[in-house]
Amino acid sequence: MKTADEVQNILNGFTCNREVSVEIYESYGRVLFDDVCSKVDVPFCDKSTVDGYAITNEGLNNDFLVISDEIHAGDPADMLISPGKCIWVATGSNIPKNTDRIIPFENTINSENTIRIVKMTKNSNIFKKGTDIPKNTKVLDKNTLIDEKAIGILASIGMDNINVYDTPKVAILSVGSELSEINEVNSKTLTAIVKKAGCEPVFLGVVEDNVEKITSAIKNAVLQYDIVVTSGGTSKGKKDYMFEIISSIGDILFHKVKSIPGMPIFAGKVSEKPVICLPGNVASCLVCGYAYLLPMFLNAAHKTFKRELVTADLSEEFNSELGIKHYFPVKLKDGIAYPAFRGSNMITSIANADGLVDVSENEVKVRKNVKIWLI
Repeated sequence: MKTADEVQNILNGFTCNREVSVEIYESYGRVLFDDVCSKVDVPFCDKSTVDGYAITNEGLNNDFLVISDEIHAGDPADMLISPGKCIWVATGSNIPKNTDRIIPFENTINSENTIRIVKMTKNSNIFKKGTDIPKNTKVLDKNTLIDEKAIGILASIGMDNINVYDTPKVAILSVGSELSEINEVNSKTLTAIVKKAGCEPVFLGVVEDNVEKITSAIKNAVLQYDIVVTSGGTSKGKKDYMFEIISSIGDILFHKVKSIPGMPIFAGKVSEKPVICLPGNVASCLVCGYAYLLPMFLNAAHKTFKRELVTADLSEEFNSELGIKHYFPVKLKDGIAYPAFRGSNMITSIANADGLVDVSENEVKVRKNVKIWLI
């Protein structure tokens, strides 16, 4: 039997390290496989920051300058400014190579085809090549979670596709002959946990309490998917075969955890793939999903797990067992946390909860200023 921390460390030892290329439009929420360096300058040439007139420094000595041409955003700037002349440029447009400064149009008086400068600005109003992102600069680190800001950087350097970690595929298998007679719950809640972590769930169906059928289902699953999760068959009943099956086809990583609910959880490794076997009781299964699987799936996808914590007083003192971690479901109301747990076999024990009080192995009584993990 392992502690909760030991179990989490074991489960976090599995990651999905496949590389895959995706279009930038599909990259949100993915994780970069490599560092990204810009192969271009941004901007790729000098640009105007205002609507105005591109001039050379020599043009400052002229009382009047002739407007010889116009450049709009997107136009090429393959002309030069001739002596005694200027070129009208738009904000964001390319500018002639021999431009020394741009005079905002409001700082000039325009008369037919000429201008007269009536006011100077301190800056040149030129957005220099590479000012935003110089060529060969690292713009994003490996393992960066791609959000809208990262997408903006990728788009600015002209990336159409990007290499990211492939999405872990999680197979879900429900075990128990009785499940054909009731509304099966665990596969649905576990599917939601997988999606919450940004992984891909695949429900393989319900398997009756039959050693051969369960064994075959697991063997097939580990050939196709990165992680296999089962629910049911982990206790000590006559038809609880999961430990026997995993022991016969793989290696046991841990058997039971020092935490409540969910103590019967265990895991093995079959064909180098993790198989996590959860208890069948719906509340225990979902608590294990929050406590152990959500961090594991996020880690497998190279994402960071972070609990959202609040502090509150319990409505009544909670007495814990020394050496056992408790995940205690509570309902929050007016800053007070009320017990929500009604039994491991009741979905309302966790479905009606706002969070879990994480009572450590070293605590025996908790009441004031407890930290609550929002779920």
